[in-house]
Amino acid sequence: MKRFIVCLAMVSALLSCPLAAFSQDPLNRQQVDSLLRANGLPPTATLADDTYGASLLMNVDRYDEDMMIYVSTLWLYDKEGGKVEKLFTTNIKGYTVINGSGSVEVSKDNICAMHSAKFVGEDKIIVEGVPDMRNIYTYLIDLKTGRTLLLPTTGGCLGTSSEEGFLICQSYAYYEGGGRYTVIVVVNNDGRVLKKISLAGLQ
Repeated sequence: MKRFIVCLAMVSALLSCPLAAFSQDPLNRQQVDSLLRANGLPPTATLADDTYGASLLMNVDRYDEDMMIYVSTLWLYDKEGGKVEKLFTTNIKGYTVINGSGSVEVSKDNICAMHSAKFVGEDKIIVEGVPDMRNIYTYLIDLKTGRTLLLPTTGGCLGTSSEEGFLICQSYAYYEGGGRYTVIVVVNNDGRVLKKISLAGLQ
């Protein structure tokens, strides 16, 4: 009976510790709140994305009325190591012009806007934001090296190809007589454009 009570107490202790370092399951809201408190993060931070071994936490810090843009911060939570690492805070003055012909390497400190963040593969993430009230800026960040690329697209990342894991993004272009059409842009995990597919004239 005594052994049963001891075992029951151990199980109860584990259940009361939702952020156990060995837990690889998706985080629920209670676990996120505990994680925020334990690491001194803003209670308004939310779970941006979650995988087997890591989570992304994002917080909208403030709204800049002069630039008419939100300032946000992103953290990476390593479930196995139990460590929370700040990745960056957006820089509203870190505006970089999108190069339609290829990706541009930038500093994480110059990511100018963020409204979403998600994992692509084991060690890379996609961050997207709208700094100019028009174009979606898509950044590809290597979590191991910190290398950050601004992709040559203006319409965001739709997802990844099921077999190759290529990024399927979109941009827009203009007809000569006015109006816009969509261009599908296929990008590999190194930020290199593999193919562009114009949807001009399709009905």
